[in-house]
Amino acid sequence: MQCIIEKTPENIASEDKTHVENLYGEGKKYRSIEDLALQIEQLKTIYAISKDIEYKSVILAWNRAEARFYIKEKIKNDAPGLSFLEFIKQLPFLTAIC
Repeated sequence: MQCIIEKTPENIASEDKTHVENLYGEGKKYRSIEDLALQIEQLKTIYAISKDIEYKSVILAWNRAEARFYIKEKIKNDAPGLSFLEFIKQLPFLTAIC
């Protein structure tokens, strides 16, 4: 991944090079290594932010007596323990690729 971010496809390991070359080029999802690198950089930013979030969601309930919401349940964020690769494998739009 570092070679993609640095835009140096010639340094990608030979066993990975074919997979990476299938992602960018004419008629493929990404037109250039720069487009692919930009996408990965954005995913790394999302990953970094998600590691700082304590809860991935909360469930609210309505208190009729006070006429306001309260937190019924907090669901812990499981991303802090994940590596970047594990994180992107969890993303719904990348599940088919990974």
